Amino acid sequence: MNYGTGNVTIEDPTWSSGTNTVSGSTTFGFLDITGGTNTITSLGILTIGTASTAGPLRFLGSDNTPTLSVNNDNTTPGKLRFRAGSPVELVFSGTGTSTGLITGAGAGGILGNLDLNGATRTFNIGTNAAVVQMTIAVPLIDSAGTGGVTKTGAGTFVLSSVNSYTGPTTVSVGTLLITGSIGGSTVVDTGAILGGTGTVAAVTVNSGGALQGGDGTAASGALTSGGAVAFADGSFIRLTLGAVGAHSSLARTGGTWAFASAQAFTFTLLPEAAPTTYDNVITGLAGTETGISSISTWLITNPGVTGIFSYDGAGGVDLAVTAVPEPTTTALLAGALGLLGFVRRRRGV
Repeated sequence: MNYGTGNVTIEDPTWSSGTNTVSGSTTFGFLDITGGTNTITSLGILTIGTASTAGPLRFLGSDNTPTLSVNNDNTTPGKLRFRAGSPVELVFSGTGTSTGLITGAGAGGILGNLDLNGATRTFNIGTNAAVVQMTIAVPLIDSAGTGGVTKTGAGTFVLSSVNSYTGPTTVSVGTLLITGSIGGSTVVDTGAILGGTGTVAAVTVNSGGALQGGDGTAASGALTSGGAVAFADGSFIRLTLGAVGAHSSLARTGGTWAFASAQAFTFTLLPEAAPTTYDNVITGLAGTETGISSISTWLITNPGVTGIFSYDGAGGVDLAVTAVPEPTTTALLAGALGLLGFVRRRRGV
């Protein structure tokens, strides 16, 4: 459906198929996107929320990629925004391998964007069989200057653009991956993860929360912070270890960092991970950070993994891994247990 170039208000549309285009000033009470080719053109503005309906914007579907494109332009790019003064949120609840996407499209030096419009918005990202459930690849801005982001839901949410909002970011549940950048301060709550290969500012990691270098699957990539980073006692650093000393990492470019007194690490071990030295799992440190003096007490939480952390005197934390579980041993043990169960079942016939 083409909503034209004028002012249009509809309370409860659903985009499930066909072509849906916003070229003027269009307002929806809520919007469900399950499929279709959906575009906000340059000059187009789509506002979610009316006086009587406070959203949400929902991405649904099953084993597909429900997508909204927001066009770029040299003067007036497309804009998706949430109604000011209304608690509009974004929800992802797709099933199977479905993954939601808001992306830019078309030529132009100014990117289409999503305007938080003066409030801290909740992004409730549910989980399913996909690795990533929701990606926003356009800048999150805030025209009122105070908006922020709260990540809820057990799924994984990716912000891949250079985001200019400066309000607070809170990771309450699940995983937020930054592959672009965010400013302002971020808090990571118990059980939640902030990670990625992009850049963040100040971060507070509460007890039970985790700061992760990389995307959690590849033994490469660094999450960089130029702000103060504080790890509470009971917090975690998560990294991925691979072959020949390959690993993901954390990088400091500024600000004061403070580690827990017995900083805990949790590793994702790729099959090639082995006893070796992983240099510079953390880089850019001043060497005077709280917790560095007790680096010998830092902990590895993975069963069967042992190692020793050390500060190299040049800004880096190194890890000498002395033992990891053998993948072949684990597989043989699982096979033997399975065979034993099969024999017992056969004897019981």
